[in-house]
This record gives sequence, C-alpha cells and structure tokens, in this order.
Amino acid sequence: MTFAAWVRHERLLRIRRDLLDPAHADRSTVAIARRWGGLDAKHLGRALRSEFGETLSDLRRTQRGS
Repeated sequence: MTFAAWVRHERLLRIRRDLLDPAHADRSTVAIARRWGGLDAKHLGRALRSEFGETLSDLRRTQRGS
C-alpha cells in the first residue's frame, strides 16, 4: 500500500466512524467530510462504496438505528 493509499484509507475510516456516531447525527455529511479532508459528497459516496461497500445512506441509516 502506498502512503497516499494509506492516508486515503485512514481518512475514510474516520469519516465512516463519524457518520456512524450518534453524537454527530446533527452534522451534515459535507461537514463531516470537510473535517477530514474536504471531499465533496458525490466523491465521498463513491469512495466509501469502493472502500467499505457501504453508501452514505447506509451509514446514516445505521447511525439513526433504522
């Protein structure tokens, strides 16, 4: 794994963690993404699906307990 790939993976892990954390339920997806590197929502959605097989909707739904 290259350094750039590692950084990307770690950033996505942190974004995913925040998206799943009920303490961040009031934050927008864009705000969470910006906190960890400024990815736009469209790019973030593709990256999360590629890395973890989960969509933004899946993660937010899990966060809410639905």
